[in-house]
Amino acid sequence: MKRTMMLMAAAGAMAVAVACRGGEYENRWVFAISYLNEPVELNQAKALVVRAQAAGYSGLALISGKDFTAWTDEGEKNDGSMAYRATRTGLDGISVMDAGRLERFKELKAFCDGRGFDFVPLIWSIGYCSMQYADPSFVTVWPVRDIPYVVRGGRGVFNAQPVDADLSRMTRTIDCFDTNSVRSMSSKFAVKPCRKYRVSARLKTQGALCAPKPGSTGPCMGIFAKSCRSCQFAASSHPQVKATQDWTPVGFSFITGEEDHEATLVTRDLTDKEGLVHFADVRVEEVGVEYPIFRDGTRFEVRDAETGAIFREGVDYRRPQQVGTLQFAKRSPAFELEVLPDGAIREGARLLVSCYEPKCVYNDQFGACLTNPGLYDFYHRSAADIMREIGPSKWFLSADEIRISCRCERCLADKDTMGVRIGRHFRAQYDAIKGVSRTADIYMWPDMLDVNHNAKELYYLMDSPTLGALPFVPKDITMVCWWGSKARIILPHFTSHGYRTMGAGYYDAKDAAATRSRAETWIDALNETPGARGIVYTTWDYGIGRNHAFLEDYADVFKAKSAPIAEKR
Repeated sequence: MKRTMMLMAAAGAMAVAVACRGGEYENRWVFAISYLNEPVELNQAKALVVRAQAAGYSGLALISGKDFTAWTDEGEKNDGSMAYRATRTGLDGISVMDAGRLERFKELKAFCDGRGFDFVPLIWSIGYCSMQYADPSFVTVWPVRDIPYVVRGGRGVFNAQPVDADLSRMTRTIDCFDTNSVRSMSSKFAVKPCRKYRVSARLKTQGALCAPKPGSTGPCMGIFAKSCRSCQFAASSHPQVKATQDWTPVGFSFITGEEDHEATLVTRDLTDKEGLVHFADVRVEEVGVEYPIFRDGTRFEVRDAETGAIFREGVDYRRPQQVGTLQFAKRSPAFELEVLPDGAIREGARLLVSCYEPKCVYNDQFGACLTNPGLYDFYHRSAADIMREIGPSKWFLSADEIRISCRCERCLADKDTMGVRIGRHFRAQYDAIKGVSRTADIYMWPDMLDVNHNAKELYYLMDSPTLGALPFVPKDITMVCWWGSKARIILPHFTSHGYRTMGAGYYDAKDAAATRSRAETWIDALNETPGARGIVYTTWDYGIGRNHAFLEDYADVFKAKSAPIAEKR
Protein backbone atom coordinates (compact mmCIF):
# COMPACT_ATOMS: atom_id res chain seq x y z
CA MET A 1 0.00 0.00 0.00
CA LYS A 2 2.78 2.39 0.95
CA ARG A 3 4.56 1.71 -2.37
CA THR A 4 1.30 2.27 -4.27
CA MET A 5 0.76 5.60 -2.52
CA MET A 6 4.33 6.66 -3.31
CA LEU A 7 3.84 5.80 -7.00
CA MET A 8 0.57 7.72 -7.11
CA ALA A 9 2.25 10.74 -5.52
CA ALA A 10 5.08 10.59 -8.03
CA ALA A 11 2.61 10.36 -10.90
CA GLY A 12 0.73 13.35 -9.53
CA ALA A 13 3.93 15.35 -9.29
CA MET A 14 4.74 14.41 -12.89
CA ALA A 15 1.31 15.60 -14.00
CA VAL A 16 1.86 18.90 -12.22
CA ALA A 17 5.22 19.29 -13.89
CA VAL A 18 3.72 18.59 -17.31
CA ALA A 19 0.84 20.97 -16.74
CA CYS A 20 3.08 23.74 -15.42
CA ARG A 21 3.29 26.66 -17.80
CA GLY A 22 5.45 29.69 -17.88
CA GLY A 23 8.23 31.67 -19.47
CA GLU A 24 8.66 31.96 -23.22
CA TYR A 25 9.64 29.55 -25.93
CA GLU A 26 13.38 29.02 -26.21
CA ASN A 27 13.39 29.32 -30.02
CA ARG A 28 11.75 32.34 -31.61
CA TRP A 29 13.17 32.50 -35.11
CA VAL A 30 12.73 34.62 -38.16
CA PHE A 31 13.05 32.76 -41.46
CA ALA A 32 14.75 34.34 -44.47
CA ILE A 33 16.06 33.48 -47.92
CA SER A 34 19.24 35.08 -49.18
CA TYR A 35 22.20 34.01 -51.30
CA LEU A 36 24.42 36.80 -49.89
CA ASN A 37 25.65 37.30 -53.43
CA GLU A 38 26.36 40.98 -52.84
CA PRO A 39 27.49 43.08 -49.84
CA VAL A 40 24.10 44.82 -49.80
CA GLU A 41 22.46 41.49 -48.98
CA LEU A 42 24.75 41.08 -45.99
CA ASN A 43 23.78 44.54 -44.75
CA GLN A 44 20.11 43.67 -45.20
CA ALA A 45 20.56 40.46 -43.24
CA LYS A 46 22.29 42.28 -40.40
CA ALA A 47 19.51 44.86 -40.30
CA LEU A 48 16.94 42.06 -40.15
CA VAL A 49 18.79 40.48 -37.21
CA VAL A 50 18.80 43.79 -35.31
CA ARG A 51 15.15 44.41 -36.02
CA ALA A 52 14.09 40.86 -35.17
CA GLN A 53 16.01 40.80 -31.93
CA ALA A 54 14.45 44.06 -30.87
CA ALA A 55 11.03 42.55 -31.54
CA GLY A 56 11.75 39.52 -29.36
CA TYR A 57 13.14 36.92 -31.77
CA SER A 58 16.10 34.77 -30.78
CA GLY A 59 17.48 33.46 -34.07
CA LEU A 60 17.77 33.56 -37.85
CA ALA A 61 16.89 30.45 -39.90
CA LEU A 62 18.46 31.02 -43.31
CA ILE A 63 18.14 29.30 -46.67
CA SER A 64 21.18 30.42 -48.59
CA GLY A 65 20.90 28.64 -51.93
CA LYS A 66 18.37 27.45 -54.45
CA ASP A 67 16.83 24.61 -52.45
CA PHE A 68 13.38 26.07 -53.01
CA THR A 69 11.32 27.40 -55.89
CA ALA A 70 12.47 31.01 -56.02
CA TRP A 71 9.88 33.63 -56.83
CA THR A 72 12.42 36.10 -58.10
CA ASP A 73 13.93 37.51 -61.24
CA GLU A 74 17.49 36.39 -60.72
CA GLY A 75 18.90 37.66 -63.99
CA GLU A 76 21.57 34.97 -63.98
CA LYS A 77 22.99 33.49 -67.15
CA ASN A 78 22.68 29.73 -67.48
CA ASP A 79 26.00 28.98 -69.13
CA GLY A 80 26.65 25.74 -67.28
CA SER A 81 29.73 27.19 -65.63
CA MET A 82 30.96 26.56 -62.11
CA ALA A 83 30.57 30.28 -61.44
CA TYR A 84 26.88 30.04 -62.15
CA ARG A 85 26.47 26.98 -59.97
CA ALA A 86 28.45 28.56 -57.15
CA THR A 87 26.13 31.56 -57.20
CA ARG A 88 23.17 29.33 -56.43
CA THR A 89 24.96 27.01 -54.02
CA GLY A 90 23.99 27.34 -50.38
CA LEU A 91 26.02 26.44 -47.34
CA ASP A 92 25.56 22.73 -48.11
CA GLY A 93 27.76 23.29 -51.18
CA ILE A 94 30.26 25.43 -49.38
CA SER A 95 33.23 23.75 -51.11
CA VAL A 96 32.29 25.34 -54.45
CA MET A 97 31.22 28.70 -53.01
CA ASP A 98 33.24 31.70 -54.11
CA ALA A 99 35.44 33.33 -51.48
CA GLY A 100 33.48 36.58 -51.32
CA ARG A 101 30.19 34.87 -50.54
CA LEU A 102 31.80 32.61 -47.97
CA GLU A 103 33.29 35.59 -46.16
CA ARG A 104 29.86 37.23 -46.05
CA PHE A 105 28.35 34.12 -44.46
CA LYS A 106 31.16 34.05 -41.90
CA GLU A 107 30.60 37.71 -41.13
CA LEU A 108 26.85 37.19 -40.70
CA LYS A 109 27.44 34.22 -38.39
CA ALA A 110 29.91 36.27 -36.31
CA PHE A 111 27.42 39.16 -36.20
CA CYS A 112 24.72 36.84 -34.86
CA ASP A 113 27.12 35.28 -32.35
CA GLY A 114 28.10 38.70 -31.08
CA ARG A 115 24.47 39.48 -30.31
CA GLY A 116 23.67 36.09 -28.79
CA PHE A 117 21.37 35.40 -31.75
CA ASP A 118 21.06 31.90 -33.23
CA PHE A 119 22.31 31.38 -36.77
CA VAL A 120 20.54 28.31 -38.16
CA PRO A 121 21.45 27.20 -41.72
CA LEU A 122 18.99 25.11 -43.77
CA ILE A 123 20.82 22.45 -45.75
CA TRP A 124 20.56 19.27 -47.85
CA SER A 125 17.19 19.46 -49.51
CA ILE A 126 16.40 16.06 -51.00
CA GLY A 127 13.09 17.30 -52.43
CA TYR A 128 14.64 20.22 -54.29
CA CYS A 129 18.10 18.66 -54.65
CA SER A 130 20.10 21.60 -53.36
CA MET A 131 23.08 19.27 -53.74
CA GLN A 132 22.86 19.53 -57.54
CA TYR A 133 24.68 22.85 -57.42
CA ALA A 134 27.72 21.05 -56.08
CA ASP A 135 27.21 18.04 -58.37
CA PRO A 136 24.37 17.95 -60.94
CA SER A 137 24.59 14.15 -61.18
CA PHE A 138 22.75 13.86 -57.84
CA VAL A 139 19.36 14.70 -59.41
CA THR A 140 16.46 12.34 -60.00
CA VAL A 141 16.31 11.11 -63.60
CA TRP A 142 13.83 9.38 -65.90
CA PRO A 143 14.80 7.46 -69.04
CA VAL A 144 14.52 9.01 -72.48
CA ARG A 145 14.73 6.36 -75.19
CA ASP A 146 15.29 6.06 -78.91
CA ILE A 147 15.59 9.80 -79.59
CA PRO A 148 16.10 10.09 -83.37
CA TYR A 149 19.40 11.58 -84.54
CA VAL A 150 21.02 11.73 -87.97
CA VAL A 151 24.68 12.24 -88.88
CA ARG A 152 25.33 15.38 -90.89
CA GLY A 153 28.76 16.88 -91.44
CA GLY A 154 30.38 14.48 -89.03
CA ARG A 155 27.98 15.27 -86.16
CA GLY A 156 24.87 13.54 -84.87
CA VAL A 157 22.05 16.10 -84.76
CA PHE A 158 18.51 15.74 -83.47
CA ASN A 159 16.13 14.64 -86.21
CA ALA A 160 12.87 16.28 -85.14
CA GLN A 161 9.65 14.32 -85.68
CA PRO A 162 6.32 16.15 -85.95
CA VAL A 163 3.76 15.86 -83.12
CA ASP A 164 0.16 15.35 -84.18
CA ALA A 165 -1.60 17.81 -81.88
CA ASP A 166 -4.39 20.24 -82.78
CA LEU A 167 -4.08 22.97 -80.15
CA SER A 168 -5.95 25.70 -82.04
CA ARG A 169 -8.67 25.85 -79.39
CA MET A 170 -6.06 26.85 -76.83
CA THR A 171 -5.64 30.25 -78.47
CA ARG A 172 -8.10 32.26 -76.43
CA THR A 173 -8.71 35.15 -74.05
CA ILE A 174 -9.76 34.73 -70.43
CA ASP A 175 -11.83 37.61 -69.08
CA CYS A 176 -11.13 37.37 -65.36
CA PHE A 177 -13.77 40.02 -64.60
CA ASP A 178 -16.45 37.81 -66.14
CA THR A 179 -17.57 35.10 -63.73
CA ASN A 180 -18.96 33.14 -66.70
CA SER A 181 -15.65 33.14 -68.55
CA VAL A 182 -14.11 29.68 -68.95
CA ARG A 183 -10.97 29.79 -66.82
CA SER A 184 -9.56 26.44 -67.93
CA MET A 185 -9.19 24.78 -71.32
CA SER A 186 -7.64 21.41 -72.13
CA SER A 187 -6.63 19.47 -75.23
CA LYS A 188 -5.36 15.90 -75.59
CA PHE A 189 -2.63 14.69 -77.93
CA ALA A 190 -0.66 11.50 -78.53
CA VAL A 191 2.82 11.09 -77.06
CA LYS A 192 5.45 8.35 -77.05
CA PRO A 193 6.70 6.75 -73.84
CA CYS A 194 10.06 7.91 -72.48
CA ARG A 195 10.35 10.90 -74.76
CA LYS A 196 10.85 14.59 -74.12
CA TYR A 197 8.50 17.33 -75.28
CA ARG A 198 8.33 21.07 -75.08
CA VAL A 199 5.17 23.16 -74.79
CA SER A 200 5.43 26.79 -75.88
CA ALA A 201 3.08 29.70 -76.32
CA ARG A 202 2.82 33.47 -76.30
CA LEU A 203 1.13 35.12 -73.34
CA LYS A 204 -0.28 38.62 -72.94
CA THR A 205 -1.79 40.09 -69.79
CA GLN A 206 -3.81 43.18 -68.94
CA GLY A 207 -4.25 43.95 -65.26
CA ALA A 208 -4.04 40.29 -64.21
CA LEU A 209 -2.77 38.87 -60.95
CA CYS A 210 0.34 36.92 -61.93
CA ALA A 211 1.81 34.87 -59.08
CA PRO A 212 3.06 37.81 -57.01
CA LYS A 213 4.39 35.45 -54.35
CA PRO A 214 4.50 31.75 -53.45
CA GLY A 215 1.13 30.20 -52.80
CA SER A 216 -0.68 32.28 -55.41
CA THR A 217 -1.10 31.57 -59.10
CA GLY A 218 -1.94 33.56 -62.18
CA PRO A 219 -2.04 32.37 -65.80
CA CYS A 220 -0.42 29.00 -66.29
CA MET A 221 0.02 26.05 -68.59
CA GLY A 222 0.44 22.47 -67.52
CA ILE A 223 0.56 18.84 -68.58
CA PHE A 224 -1.30 15.85 -67.20
CA ALA A 225 -0.51 12.23 -68.07
CA LYS A 226 -0.62 8.85 -66.33
CA SER A 227 2.92 9.31 -65.07
CA CYS A 228 2.35 12.98 -64.21
CA ARG A 229 -0.40 13.21 -61.65
CA SER A 230 0.50 16.82 -60.81
CA CYS A 231 0.32 19.64 -63.32
CA GLN A 232 3.69 20.94 -64.42
CA PHE A 233 3.06 24.66 -64.29
CA ALA A 234 4.73 26.91 -66.80
CA ALA A 235 3.77 30.56 -67.12
CA SER A 236 2.94 31.05 -63.46
CA SER A 237 6.55 30.49 -62.47
CA HIS A 238 8.07 32.80 -65.06
CA PRO A 239 9.19 35.99 -63.34
CA GLN A 240 8.90 37.96 -66.59
CA VAL A 241 5.12 37.49 -66.59
CA LYS A 242 3.78 40.77 -65.24
CA ALA A 243 0.31 41.98 -64.39
CA THR A 244 0.25 43.94 -67.65
CA GLN A 245 2.59 43.12 -70.50
CA ASP A 246 2.69 42.64 -74.24
CA TRP A 247 3.10 39.25 -75.90
CA THR A 248 5.79 37.21 -74.14
CA PRO A 249 7.04 33.70 -74.98
CA VAL A 250 6.53 31.10 -72.25
CA GLY A 251 7.13 27.37 -72.18
CA PHE A 252 8.36 24.28 -70.40
CA SER A 253 9.61 20.76 -71.09
CA PHE A 254 8.35 17.43 -69.78
CA ILE A 255 9.43 13.79 -69.98
CA THR A 256 6.84 11.07 -70.50
CA GLY A 257 6.84 7.86 -68.49
CA GLU A 258 6.82 4.22 -69.55
CA GLU A 259 3.01 4.12 -69.42
CA ASP A 260 2.30 7.37 -71.27
CA HIS A 261 0.68 7.30 -74.71
CA GLU A 262 -1.49 10.39 -74.28
CA ALA A 263 -1.07 13.73 -72.55
CA THR A 264 -3.46 16.58 -71.76
CA LEU A 265 -2.35 20.18 -72.11
CA VAL A 266 -4.14 22.65 -69.83
CA THR A 267 -4.17 26.44 -70.00
CA ARG A 268 -5.93 28.25 -67.21
CA ASP A 269 -6.06 31.29 -64.97
CA LEU A 270 -6.51 31.16 -61.21
CA THR A 271 -6.81 34.86 -60.50
CA ASP A 272 -9.79 36.28 -58.67
CA LYS A 273 -11.70 38.57 -61.03
CA GLU A 274 -8.64 40.51 -62.13
CA GLY A 275 -7.75 41.42 -65.69
CA LEU A 276 -7.46 39.76 -69.08
CA VAL A 277 -5.19 36.86 -70.02
CA HIS A 278 -4.47 36.00 -73.68
CA PHE A 279 -2.90 32.73 -74.90
CA ALA A 280 -1.75 32.43 -78.54
CA ASP A 281 0.41 30.21 -80.75
CA VAL A 282 0.24 27.27 -78.35
CA ARG A 283 2.28 24.36 -79.69
CA VAL A 284 3.98 21.16 -78.61
CA GLU A 285 7.09 19.60 -80.16
CA GLU A 286 9.41 16.73 -79.43
CA VAL A 287 12.90 17.80 -78.40
CA GLY A 288 16.26 16.10 -78.42
CA VAL A 289 18.54 15.28 -75.52
CA GLU A 290 19.32 18.40 -73.49
CA TYR A 291 20.61 17.33 -70.06
CA PRO A 292 22.18 13.83 -70.14
CA ILE A 293 23.21 12.76 -66.64
CA PHE A 294 26.21 10.46 -66.22
CA ARG A 295 26.60 8.29 -63.12
CA ASP A 296 26.29 4.64 -62.17
CA GLY A 297 22.82 3.55 -63.27
CA THR A 298 22.33 6.11 -66.06
CA ARG A 299 23.55 4.28 -69.14
CA PHE A 300 24.12 6.40 -72.27
CA GLU A 301 23.57 4.43 -75.47
CA VAL A 302 23.81 5.18 -79.19
CA ARG A 303 22.38 2.58 -81.60
CA ASP A 304 22.08 2.27 -85.34
CA ALA A 305 18.39 2.80 -86.23
CA GLU A 306 18.63 0.27 -89.08
CA THR A 307 20.62 -2.60 -87.60
CA GLY A 308 20.29 -2.05 -83.86
CA ALA A 309 24.08 -2.19 -83.45
CA ILE A 310 25.34 -0.38 -80.33
CA PHE A 311 28.15 2.07 -81.00
CA ARG A 312 31.12 2.46 -78.65
CA GLU A 313 31.78 5.54 -76.58
CA GLY A 314 35.31 6.85 -77.09
CA VAL A 315 35.69 4.81 -80.29
CA ASP A 316 32.71 5.74 -82.45
CA TYR A 317 31.62 8.92 -80.66
CA ARG A 318 32.73 11.21 -77.88
CA ARG A 319 30.66 11.44 -74.69
CA PRO A 320 28.74 14.75 -74.56
CA GLN A 321 29.40 17.19 -71.75
CA GLN A 322 27.16 17.11 -68.69
CA VAL A 323 25.42 20.42 -68.03
CA GLY A 324 26.13 22.60 -65.03
CA THR A 325 22.69 23.87 -64.08
CA LEU A 326 19.23 22.53 -64.82
CA GLN A 327 16.41 24.81 -65.93
CA PHE A 328 13.50 23.16 -67.71
CA ALA A 329 11.55 26.41 -67.87
CA LYS A 330 14.10 27.74 -70.35
CA ARG A 331 14.89 26.06 -73.62
CA SER A 332 18.31 24.57 -74.20
CA PRO A 333 19.52 23.41 -77.60
CA ALA A 334 19.61 19.66 -78.13
CA PHE A 335 23.15 18.39 -77.80
CA GLU A 336 25.04 17.31 -80.92
CA LEU A 337 26.91 14.04 -80.87
CA GLU A 338 30.55 14.30 -81.88
CA VAL A 339 31.28 11.43 -84.29
CA LEU A 340 34.88 10.24 -84.19
CA PRO A 341 36.51 9.99 -87.64
CA ASP A 342 37.91 6.46 -87.29
CA GLY A 343 34.78 4.95 -85.78
CA ALA A 344 31.92 2.93 -87.26
CA ILE A 345 29.35 5.74 -87.53
CA ARG A 346 28.99 6.93 -91.14
CA GLU A 347 27.70 10.13 -92.70
CA GLY A 348 23.93 10.04 -93.12
CA ALA A 349 23.47 7.26 -90.57
CA ARG A 350 20.24 7.36 -88.57
CA LEU A 351 20.86 6.92 -84.85
CA LEU A 352 18.73 6.27 -81.78
CA VAL A 353 20.05 7.88 -78.59
CA SER A 354 18.92 6.67 -75.15
CA CYS A 355 19.98 8.13 -71.83
CA TYR A 356 18.64 9.54 -68.58
CA GLU A 357 17.57 13.14 -68.04
CA PRO A 358 16.48 15.01 -64.91
CA LYS A 359 12.77 14.86 -64.14
CA CYS A 360 11.16 17.87 -62.50
CA VAL A 361 7.82 19.26 -61.38
CA TYR A 362 6.83 22.93 -61.41
CA ASN A 363 9.60 23.69 -63.94
CA ASP A 364 12.55 23.60 -61.59
CA GLN A 365 11.96 21.27 -58.63
CA PHE A 366 14.49 18.49 -59.10
CA GLY A 367 14.66 15.73 -56.50
CA ALA A 368 17.70 13.72 -55.45
CA CYS A 369 18.46 10.13 -56.45
CA LEU A 370 18.28 8.20 -53.18
CA THR A 371 20.24 5.14 -54.31
CA ASN A 372 23.27 7.21 -55.30
CA PRO A 373 26.01 6.28 -52.78
CA GLY A 374 27.78 9.52 -53.59
CA LEU A 375 25.16 11.41 -51.63
CA TYR A 376 26.20 9.74 -48.37
CA ASP A 377 29.79 10.79 -48.93
CA PHE A 378 28.62 14.27 -49.83
CA TYR A 379 26.75 14.70 -46.52
CA HIS A 380 29.90 13.92 -44.53
CA ARG A 381 32.15 16.19 -46.61
CA SER A 382 29.60 18.98 -46.53
CA ALA A 383 29.03 18.72 -42.77
CA ALA A 384 32.77 18.91 -42.15
CA ASP A 385 33.08 21.95 -44.42
CA ILE A 386 30.17 23.75 -42.74
CA MET A 387 31.50 23.02 -39.27
CA ARG A 388 35.00 24.17 -40.17
CA GLU A 389 33.94 27.40 -41.86
CA ILE A 390 30.76 28.41 -40.01
CA GLY A 391 30.54 26.26 -36.88
CA PRO A 392 26.77 26.39 -36.20
CA SER A 393 25.40 24.91 -33.00
CA LYS A 394 21.94 24.47 -34.55
CA TRP A 395 21.36 22.79 -37.92
CA PHE A 396 18.18 22.60 -39.96
CA LEU A 397 17.49 19.78 -42.44
CA SER A 398 15.53 21.15 -45.40
CA ALA A 399 13.65 17.87 -45.67
CA ASP A 400 10.29 18.84 -47.14
CA GLU A 401 8.26 17.98 -50.27
CA ILE A 402 10.16 15.06 -51.79
CA ARG A 403 7.95 14.69 -54.86
CA ILE A 404 9.83 12.68 -57.51
CA SER A 405 11.17 9.16 -57.41
CA CYS A 406 14.20 8.45 -59.53
CA ARG A 407 13.94 5.87 -62.32
CA CYS A 408 17.60 5.19 -62.98
CA GLU A 409 18.75 1.58 -63.22
CA ARG A 410 19.95 1.53 -59.59
CA CYS A 411 16.62 2.83 -58.29
CA LEU A 412 14.56 0.41 -60.37
CA ALA A 413 16.66 -2.49 -59.05
CA ASP A 414 16.29 -1.36 -55.43
CA LYS A 415 13.40 -3.07 -53.61
CA ASP A 416 12.96 -0.54 -50.79
CA THR A 417 10.02 1.86 -50.84
CA MET A 418 10.61 5.58 -51.19
CA GLY A 419 9.64 6.00 -47.53
CA VAL A 420 12.44 3.71 -46.41
CA ARG A 421 14.96 5.40 -48.71
CA ILE A 422 13.93 8.80 -47.43
CA GLY A 423 14.25 7.69 -43.82
CA ARG A 424 17.71 6.28 -44.39
CA HIS A 425 18.86 9.55 -45.91
CA PHE A 426 17.51 11.57 -43.00
CA ARG A 427 19.44 9.27 -40.67
CA ALA A 428 22.57 9.66 -42.80
CA GLN A 429 22.25 13.44 -42.65
CA TYR A 430 21.87 13.28 -38.87
CA ASP A 431 24.92 11.03 -38.55
CA ALA A 432 27.01 13.34 -40.75
CA ILE A 433 26.23 16.32 -38.51
CA LYS A 434 26.81 14.40 -35.28
CA GLY A 435 30.08 13.16 -36.74
CA VAL A 436 31.46 16.70 -36.73
CA SER A 437 29.54 18.12 -33.76
CA ARG A 438 28.33 15.70 -31.09
CA THR A 439 26.41 18.51 -29.33
CA ALA A 440 24.65 19.74 -32.49
CA ASP A 441 20.99 20.64 -32.02
CA ILE A 442 19.20 19.41 -35.17
CA TYR A 443 15.83 20.49 -36.62
CA MET A 444 13.91 19.45 -39.72
CA TRP A 445 10.74 19.94 -41.76
CA PRO A 446 8.71 16.81 -40.90
CA ASP A 447 6.03 16.59 -43.62
CA MET A 448 7.60 13.52 -45.25
CA LEU A 449 7.46 11.69 -41.90
CA ASP A 450 3.84 12.42 -41.12
CA VAL A 451 0.86 10.29 -42.18
CA ASN A 452 -1.24 13.42 -41.65
CA HIS A 453 0.82 15.24 -44.25
CA ASN A 454 3.03 13.93 -47.08
CA ALA A 455 3.78 10.38 -45.92
CA LYS A 456 1.27 8.68 -48.22
CA GLU A 457 0.55 5.68 -50.39
CA LEU A 458 0.47 7.90 -53.48
CA TYR A 459 2.28 11.24 -53.57
CA TYR A 460 3.11 13.31 -56.64
CA LEU A 461 5.49 11.45 -58.99
CA MET A 462 6.51 8.71 -56.58
CA ASP A 463 6.52 5.11 -57.76
CA SER A 464 6.09 3.69 -54.24
CA PRO A 465 4.66 4.91 -50.90
CA THR A 466 6.41 7.65 -48.96
CA LEU A 467 5.31 5.97 -45.73
CA GLY A 468 7.91 4.44 -43.42
CA ALA A 469 10.59 7.09 -42.92
CA LEU A 470 9.81 7.99 -39.30
CA PRO A 471 11.43 4.96 -37.58
CA PHE A 472 14.82 5.96 -39.03
CA VAL A 473 14.78 9.46 -37.50
CA PRO A 474 16.43 9.93 -34.08
CA LYS A 475 14.22 11.25 -31.29
CA ASP A 476 16.48 14.22 -30.52
CA ILE A 477 15.65 15.92 -33.84
CA THR A 478 13.11 18.73 -33.36
CA MET A 479 10.20 18.70 -35.82
CA VAL A 480 9.42 22.15 -37.24
CA CYS A 481 5.80 21.63 -38.30
CA TRP A 482 4.25 23.91 -40.88
CA TRP A 483 0.65 22.99 -41.81
CA GLY A 484 -1.22 25.57 -39.77
CA SER A 485 -4.74 24.24 -40.23
CA LYS A 486 -3.57 20.86 -38.91
CA ALA A 487 -1.42 22.19 -36.08
CA ARG A 488 -3.51 20.47 -33.40
CA ILE A 489 -3.16 17.16 -35.24
CA ILE A 490 0.47 17.29 -36.36
CA LEU A 491 2.04 18.58 -33.14
CA PRO A 492 0.48 15.84 -30.93
CA HIS A 493 1.36 13.26 -33.58
CA PHE A 494 5.07 13.91 -33.19
CA THR A 495 4.83 14.35 -29.43
CA SER A 496 3.25 10.91 -29.21
CA HIS A 497 6.26 9.48 -31.04
CA GLY A 498 8.72 11.11 -28.61
CA TYR A 499 9.78 14.18 -30.62
CA ARG A 500 9.90 17.82 -29.58
CA THR A 501 8.28 20.32 -31.91
CA MET A 502 8.13 23.86 -33.21
CA GLY A 503 5.59 25.69 -35.35
CA ALA A 504 6.34 27.57 -38.58
CA GLY A 505 3.58 29.95 -39.62
CA TYR A 506 3.24 29.55 -43.40
CA TYR A 507 2.60 31.16 -45.79
CA ASP A 508 3.07 34.87 -46.50
CA ALA A 509 0.12 36.80 -45.15
CA LYS A 510 -1.50 39.75 -46.90
CA ASP A 511 -1.80 42.01 -43.87
CA ALA A 512 -1.14 42.36 -40.16
CA ALA A 513 -4.49 40.88 -39.17
CA ALA A 514 -3.88 37.69 -41.17
CA THR A 515 -0.36 37.47 -39.74
CA ARG A 516 -1.65 37.74 -36.18
CA SER A 517 -4.32 35.15 -36.86
CA ARG A 518 -1.76 32.64 -38.10
CA ALA A 519 0.52 33.31 -35.18
CA GLU A 520 -2.37 32.76 -32.77
CA THR A 521 -3.22 29.44 -34.41
CA TRP A 522 0.28 28.18 -33.79
CA ILE A 523 0.76 29.62 -30.30
CA ASP A 524 -2.54 28.20 -29.09
CA ALA A 525 -1.58 24.76 -30.45
CA LEU A 526 1.99 24.94 -29.10
CA ASN A 527 0.71 25.94 -25.68
CA GLU A 528 -1.17 22.64 -25.59
CA THR A 529 1.87 20.60 -26.67
CA PRO A 530 4.27 19.24 -24.02
CA GLY A 531 7.89 19.99 -24.82
CA ALA A 532 7.20 22.42 -27.69
CA ARG A 533 10.30 24.52 -28.30
CA GLY A 534 9.18 27.56 -30.24
CA ILE A 535 7.86 29.27 -33.31
CA VAL A 536 9.13 30.63 -36.64
CA TYR A 537 8.02 33.67 -38.64
CA THR A 538 8.21 32.04 -42.06
CA THR A 539 8.29 33.72 -45.45
CA TRP A 540 9.05 32.10 -48.80
CA ASP A 541 9.44 35.39 -50.63
CA TYR A 542 13.02 35.63 -51.87
CA GLY A 543 15.17 38.41 -50.49
CA ILE A 544 15.78 39.87 -47.05
CA GLY A 545 13.02 42.32 -46.17
CA ARG A 546 10.78 41.39 -49.11
CA ASN A 547 8.05 40.05 -46.88
CA HIS A 548 9.09 40.75 -43.31
CA ALA A 549 6.60 43.60 -43.07
CA PHE A 550 4.63 41.98 -40.25
CA LEU A 551 7.54 40.74 -38.18
CA GLU A 552 6.53 42.78 -35.14
CA ASP A 553 2.86 41.78 -35.39
CA TYR A 554 3.84 38.12 -35.27
CA ALA A 555 6.12 38.80 -32.31
CA ASP A 556 3.39 40.65 -30.43
CA VAL A 557 1.29 37.50 -30.47
CA PHE A 558 3.92 35.08 -29.21
CA LYS A 559 5.06 37.54 -26.54
CA ALA A 560 1.50 38.01 -25.30
CA LYS A 561 0.24 34.44 -25.54
CA SER A 562 3.24 32.14 -25.04
CA ALA A 563 2.60 29.65 -22.26
CA PRO A 564 4.85 26.65 -22.92
CA ILE A 565 4.24 23.47 -20.96
CA ALA A 566 7.29 22.50 -18.96
CA GLU A 567 9.08 19.33 -19.95
CA LYS A 568 8.58 16.17 -17.96
CA ARG A 569 11.09 15.86 -15.18
